[in-house]
Amino acid sequence: MKHPVAIQVRKQSWFLGALFLMAFCCLGFVSFRFGELFEGLHVRLPWATQFDVTYGPMAFPLFGIVAATAFILSDILHLKRWVPWLLAAVFGLFIVCEIGVMVAGTCRPI
Repeated sequence: MKHPVAIQVRKQSWFLGALFLMAFCCLGFVSFRFGELFEGLHVRLPWATQFDVTYGPMAFPLFGIVAATAFILSDILHLKRWVPWLLAAVFGLFIVCEIGVMVAGTCRPI
């Protein structure tokens, strides 16, 4: 008897996909709040922080959807067991770097 695709995907992939989707959505919300913080001030931000504040509220949730899809597809395509952990490391590093870009831009505006 064939099982549906949703049953064949391991719980670990669903968990990692949901975790990174929520993390990227929270990052989009934080970038939106940073945008509101600097809206009234006439402060020139570094280009990376300006990019995050401008496009972050839409781009980060899309990155979350891409991350969740990558975790689930890695399981559906029966890739090696280390691929989800590699994806977690890459997406986690991306989140940490983006938080650093936002914090660095608020600490020392140009």
